[in-house]
Amino acid sequence: MSDISFRVQVNPDVAQKFIDQKIDKLANKFGLDKKELEGNGVDLTEADGMQLKTFQDLSANTGVITKATLIKFNDGVATPAENYAAELAKVLPGTMDIKGPKTKDPSEVIFVQSKYGDTANQTFTMIGGTDTNKDGKLAVGIEIKENELVKTTNDAKELGGPDLQATPDEAMAFYLKKKGVKTEDITVTSKQAPILNEKLHDLTNFNK
Repeated sequence: MSDISFRVQVNPDVAQKFIDQKIDKLANKFGLDKKELEGNGVDLTEADGMQLKTFQDLSANTGVITKATLIKFNDGVATPAENYAAELAKVLPGTMDIKGPKTKDPSEVIFVQSKYGDTANQTFTMIGGTDTNKDGKLAVGIEIKENELVKTTNDAKELGGPDLQATPDEAMAFYLKKKGVKTEDITVTSKQAPILNEKLHDLTNFNK
C-alpha cells in the first residue's frame, strides 16, 4: 500500500529575491566585498578585524565566506520556506503532517501528508468533496457539497479547471488559496509516498 505526499515549494524567483536581499544585508552589515563574494570568497586574511566566531559562522566553518555560506547563515530572519511552513501549520487540519524546512534554504521543499495514510481523500474532504467513484479525482458538479470554500458554481469551476475534475494537487492548491495562503508564490505537486503510520492507517480503515 502507498499514499501520496504533497511537495510545497517556493517559486525560484521568490527564493532568489530573498537570497539577493539576504546577501546584500549581510555584506553591508559585516563589511564584506561583494566582488570577492562573487569570486573566490572572503578568507580569514581578508576578513580584517572580524570577530573569529562571526567569521566561523558566516563561513559555515569552511574557512571562506561565500554566497553559499551566507545563505546557510542563521540571521534570525525567517526564510520564505519557513514562513510557508508556519502558514501551513495554521490552516491545515491536525490530521496532516508537515515536515520541513530543516535548513535556511529559502526554496527547501515542505512535505505534507496525512497521518492516516489517506492524503488524497483527506484533501478532498477539506474542500467538502468525496471521491465516490474512487477514480482519484473530484467531479466538482457531482462529488462536492456546497460549503464555506465552494459556495458557487464559479468556485467549483475554479477548483475543477476546464475538465471540471479536481485532482488532489488542484484541491490542495484551491484549499490553501481560499484559506488566505499566497499560492501564486508557491508550487504544489504530489508524488507517491509510503504510508506514514501503517498501524493508524489500518485502524482507521478497518471497517472500510
